[in-house]
Amino acid sequence: MTTRTPTRRHRMNRTEMLARNPITRAFVINRVQATHADRIIIARTQLYQADHGQDATELLASVAVCIGGACQLAASLELYETDARVRMLHGALRTVQAMCLAGYKWQSEYAHALNAAIVTAQELLADLKATPEQILQAARDAEGFADEIMQHAVRVDSVFGGNV
Repeated sequence: MTTRTPTRRHRMNRTEMLARNPITRAFVINRVQATHADRIIIARTQLYQADHGQDATELLASVAVCIGGACQLAASLELYETDARVRMLHGALRTVQAMCLAGYKWQSEYAHALNAAIVTAQELLADLKATPEQILQAARDAEGFADEIMQHAVRVDSVFGGNV
């Protein structure tokens, strides 16, 4: 009895087709960026307007969303070791986490670094090659961290990953 070798090409499922389609990928990235565009503008402005020591719960949540999506997406693509921008974004998320653990108070000395991290996150998101599903999942994960911040429920293990 002989086994028959497949002569047909592998049929791609819908997810595989979407992942290979650069137009779909660009559309999803633009949708994620448009969803957070207002939050990005407000966060970048408030970084420099917030008074040192004031309650910064909403600002920290906004920064977490702006940075977290790109950081989570890069981590899911296992780029932590190969792209220095990912380590920088992870450090920025750790800074947000530290402010949360210190009472959700704004520390103005981190304004410039967090602003740079938001800009880097947007550039990194545009550079990453990911499926639309991965992009949307990363955005949901970032929103989940922001929800923890808004509920004052941030823990030491809320931001995990490589050593920074």
